[in-house]
Amino acid sequence: MLTMALVLLLAPVKEAGSQRLDLSSFIIDTYGDKLMARFSIEIENFEKIKTALDNGSKVALLCDVSLLRNRALIWDVTLAGTEIEVGLEKDLLSGDYKILFPHQTISLNNFEEIDFLDQFNEMKVELVPLEKLEPGQKYVVRIQVKLISKGVPKWIKRTLFFWSWDLARSIRYDMEFSL
Repeated sequence: MLTMALVLLLAPVKEAGSQRLDLSSFIIDTYGDKLMARFSIEIENFEKIKTALDNGSKVALLCDVSLLRNRALIWDVTLAGTEIEVGLEKDLLSGDYKILFPHQTISLNNFEEIDFLDQFNEMKVELVPLEKLEPGQKYVVRIQVKLISKGVPKWIKRTLFFWSWDLARSIRYDMEFSL
């Protein structure tokens, strides 16, 4: 019985494995008096993610955006950071797909790749007021994105500690700039 439960829980995760996320149109911009990072997220094989959602898995897209002061001889200093978690799930009773953004929930009758691209196209993250930045100083904006499986019980994670619960390999992009 325990083995059957493990197989049922891991089947959607294994099936969705080896996905590849990609970042496109990564831009550092100003909006009013604030520094902003804008980017779009794309996925290589969307059907595997949709299959995992159809099988009842809950998925989260985690975006970690950081502003660092670039230093030559020692580690960079983090000036600001924001983590965004966007949940993806399917209500198996109604058949609706839900995208759970931090400040809103979007419900869709059908969830296709174009819907995924529309929702994660042109994401915006405010970093710091421009007055906190020094002219001539080098800075780095770092974006890390990963797609993980949510709702896996902790006892399974501890038992299978060697198993990766990421549905897509984590990606990281750095962009250096100065004012």
